Amino acid sequence: LTGGNNLWWDVDALVSTGGEAYYNAPTDIVADPLLDSSYGPLTGSPCMGAGAFVGYFSDASGRPFKNPPTIGAYEDYTITEGEYIE
Repeated sequence: LTGGNNLWWDVDALVSTGGEAYYNAPTDIVADPLLDSSYGPLTGSPCMGAGAFVGYFSDASGRPFKNPPTIGAYEDYTITEGEYIE
């Protein structure tokens, strides 16, 4: 398995049960993804802005990905102070 811009969570449990962990790219993140019940990123999620373009222009709900995109099926659309949304 090769690649980058992945988020790995609970890797210690995977390895302790005999699984193999493949996180080794410099762009990989090992952390709690901080997702809501619909698998969208919560404020402070390490997924936000940590993805790479892989050929898709919109997320699973049809909204366009930002640049750089969020890791996962759903782009982050939380509004932060001072951000302007058209």
